[in-house]
Amino acid sequence: MIQKDLTGRFIEDVRLQMLSDIQECDGSEVLWVARINSEKVVCEVNTVARGHQSAVPAVAAHMEKGDVIIHNHPSGILRPSDADLAQASMLGNQGIGFYIVNNSIDAVYVVVEPVAYTPETLLDVSELDSILSPGGPLSELDSHYEERPSQIRLLHTISEGFNDEKIVVAEAGTGVGKSFSYLIPALKWASVNEQRVVISTATINLQQQIMEKDLPIAQKLCGTDVKAVLVKGRRNYICKSRLQEALDENSLFREKDDILLQIKEWADNTREGTVSELPFMPPDEIWSKVCSDPDACFGPRCRHFDQCFVMKSRREAAAAGVLVVNHHLFFADLSLRINGMGFEGAAILPSFHKIIFDEAHNIENSATSYFSSEYNRLQLLKYLKRLYFQKRGRSLGVLTRLEKIMPPPDGVLYSEMIRNLTSQAEILDALSFDFFPDEHTVRLQDNSHPDYARKIREPLLQTREKLAQLIAVLNRWFELLREEDHENTVVLEFKMIVNRLNQYSTFLNKFSQFDAEEEESVFWLEKKVRDGNSYVRFIITPLDISGWMKTGIYDSYSTIVFTSATLTMDKSFIYWQRRMGLLDQLQERLVSRQFESPFPYKQNVLLGLPDDMPEPASDEYRQALVSSIKDLLESNEGRALVLFTSYELLKHCYDLILEDWSLPEINLFRQGFEDRARLLKRFGEDTGSVLFATDSFWEGVDTPGESLRLVIICRLPFRVPTDPVYQARLEAVEKRGGNPFRELSLPEAVMKFRQGFGRLMRRKSDRGAVVVLDSRIISKNYGSVFLRSLPETIVSRKRFASVLEDLENFIYV
Repeated sequence: MIQKDLTGRFIEDVRLQMLSDIQECDGSEVLWVARINSEKVVCEVNTVARGHQSAVPAVAAHMEKGDVIIHNHPSGILRPSDADLAQASMLGNQGIGFYIVNNSIDAVYVVVEPVAYTPETLLDVSELDSILSPGGPLSELDSHYEERPSQIRLLHTISEGFNDEKIVVAEAGTGVGKSFSYLIPALKWASVNEQRVVISTATINLQQQIMEKDLPIAQKLCGTDVKAVLVKGRRNYICKSRLQEALDENSLFREKDDILLQIKEWADNTREGTVSELPFMPPDEIWSKVCSDPDACFGPRCRHFDQCFVMKSRREAAAAGVLVVNHHLFFADLSLRINGMGFEGAAILPSFHKIIFDEAHNIENSATSYFSSEYNRLQLLKYLKRLYFQKRGRSLGVLTRLEKIMPPPDGVLYSEMIRNLTSQAEILDALSFDFFPDEHTVRLQDNSHPDYARKIREPLLQTREKLAQLIAVLNRWFELLREEDHENTVVLEFKMIVNRLNQYSTFLNKFSQFDAEEEESVFWLEKKVRDGNSYVRFIITPLDISGWMKTGIYDSYSTIVFTSATLTMDKSFIYWQRRMGLLDQLQERLVSRQFESPFPYKQNVLLGLPDDMPEPASDEYRQALVSSIKDLLESNEGRALVLFTSYELLKHCYDLILEDWSLPEINLFRQGFEDRARLLKRFGEDTGSVLFATDSFWEGVDTPGESLRLVIICRLPFRVPTDPVYQARLEAVEKRGGNPFRELSLPEAVMKFRQGFGRLMRRKSDRGAVVVLDSRIISKNYGSVFLRSLPETIVSRKRFASVLEDLENFIYV
């Protein structure tokens, strides 16, 4: 039925927005995703696609159950075509409505009504508690079942958080079994309310563990069959279009065993199209040319669109009730929502309602990284090379293909402009290297210093000027194109690259205007090496992420759960909550609780605290450290993880110990010998081995059983205050009258220390020792804070020789 009185169908603001969208498209077809309220009135629309006079692409990834898909018929004839009816039928079966309007937005044809709004069904918390209680489904499923009261209390807290729309901060010690405690309410909520829940964790490995191990069991325990999908970022997927381009560019010079041909054979047969499915690990230089890239994606216009692995994954995500993502992907999605895509429709992820952050102690680092912006020479050259490059006498790239559609403006030598810009970018890199020759990173603090002007600002402005000149020429070229060429895939890729160049130009302009009084952002430089190429990263990092968290998460989603084994210092959440922006404004929604580990630390763990170790700053420390590590490893017959805070110190100790190692049957592994996953696999399988590691190995090492009986912590993990962002945050605390050491340095070190300590005991039956070779834990007054943050253990606080004796007696009982 055609309805000409839109009162009761659209609010006026929505109608005016739709009129504006149609005018911007010169009267062409537009596709909107609309939200309806409980009275079935369209109260919000998002513009998701634009077409021509007779068609518009239907972008399924943007559509949600209960939405209405609306498009206009410029002809004014609102009767649906056969294509409209087919689309409406498919969407209607998913609970999505389908409307057609005219260009005046004063008449509507309702083809399919959306599913009616239904109120949320609250979780039966007692019923969920019983799943994990004695006599419940878990006890029947697991022959080794033991009641874990802390696990049940955690589940209870999270379930109430779902019902009452709370922000739950839960520290769950190792062995609590927090995965079931959040998966059960997540699955139940998604099942009874048909609302999507996102579970975000630190790494893809943890995503896979949840999907392959924990989720299938949780589904059985709940009696649900909620569709759950592991969502990966675009770069994990092969792009058939880019693969074909790479093959075409190299067709004259390819060997039979060329890696691209191997990838092509795999791509023709793969089911999911992710790099993890490849039977070999391609070089990053090759994979970056053929993986999915948003700047080279033509969407429905791509000839491989129907077989696109990214679109397939997006469709699966849109049909799922639970999405398992990593923190990086979550913040990529959040960034798009904050910057204009909104929170109701789809961005990278489809819309969702509840969020669970596992490994939440990593959130600040993940968010800081994602909300930073940067420029570097290799990034710029990547896009310049996509525009134009030469290989063995052949001219290749988007601009050579664009010339076949439209020659460049008269007198334009774009190849020369690109070469000049490339040279200027290299000059900027060289001078930037010279700006901080002896450091790895540097924070900009003095914009009046002559070295800053000569080595950073002036070459940076010259780079931006040459980039702006190229962009101006490319824009003139685009203006010469006929309108009918604008939808050509070559032109679309050209526009995407120009947009990216504009972003770099904007960044360079902002960086050149660095102000020494800037308080909200940190401007800094970092030296990097990739594939043998040295370059400098120019980075702008937010000093504080609490505003992003409030706007993007706390104000936008009903329930947020943060959980980790380490969120407190000295039994207090204050440090972590302050960093997350949870103090002083959200107390009525905030629930913070600790759930103790059920593991028998008091019987199974010896904490060794030698009281005769030299101070770490002393000249004698290194020699004593090498000797102590060697004695501990020999006494324990390997089976150890040695944790450092510096790679240089790690290498020093490893080299000296290896040189004098008398137990050839015990392998000594060192971080850096091979990639992290393979190194950990070898360490876990070789039950007598030792792993020397730093940085990320303080967490995420899960090696239960005989392979790990000893953790050696060489130094308390205080961060070196030369890190530019950390340095700026310390200064910010001091400026507001706080104590930087007590408010930032100490809490951060304690949390990392607890992570390192937690590597030892991964199962209830594990038994071993943690030895701390840093005397400050005994001699300094803050050392007691580290000790109070650990579970109760057997303690050996003696001279090193006596600690070693206690270790032998404990291990070989």
